[in-house]
Amino acid sequence: MVADGYDVLLGHIKRVFDTTNGLTWEESVSVYVKPTNHAPQKDYIQVATDSTAIEAQFATIWHTARLRKHGHAAFVLMLYVYVSRPRAQRLTSLRRATDGRIQEQLRRVAAYMREYSIEGGPASQRYAAISQARLPDDAPVQVPDNATMRQLRFIDEQERAMDHDQVEQQRREYHLVRVRMHGTPVPMYLNVSDLREALGLPQYSLRPPHRDSL
Repeated sequence: MVADGYDVLLGHIKRVFDTTNGLTWEESVSVYVKPTNHAPQKDYIQVATDSTAIEAQFATIWHTARLRKHGHAAFVLMLYVYVSRPRAQRLTSLRRATDGRIQEQLRRVAAYMREYSIEGGPASQRYAAISQARLPDDAPVQVPDNATMRQLRFIDEQERAMDHDQVEQQRREYHLVRVRMHGTPVPMYLNVSDLREALGLPQYSLRPPHRDSL
């Protein structure tokens, strides 16, 4: 087939291509060959259209294959063509979750979770936003319901509990009092432990527990 020239080779490729659903052949298409088994895509070589040049290209690839472990027995000539994907396929394909898209979807996800009373926090909302950022722009908001999401929601719940405990601890350590400065009452937070020590009071509350009236 190589000896028959580039047009015959291209015709054979087109017949194979026509069996692929959802793609349209482009007359301006170029043919590329993978020079070695492990060559990355950037190293693919465009097949020459001149018969002599094609034979030289493929002879070089054939010679290189001989040097591999199994030699010519494992040789496969891999040819590639590149065509545009249909517009509908592009619109429904996954997107790359860039920082900009994540931030954009984070607001949508947070609003959606508030509207539908879905518990969550910074960790679970960001995870949902990353998943949403990979979808097309017009895709409805979808909050994942998987093990990762449940774990992140648990982490958010624990973080809220820790924040609440920290606020309670600060409330016990400091108390708001009013101090007159230059004739003006000024609210200030004083350390309760320091204040008890300065007044000679024990380090526990002297206020009796509340009891309902008999």
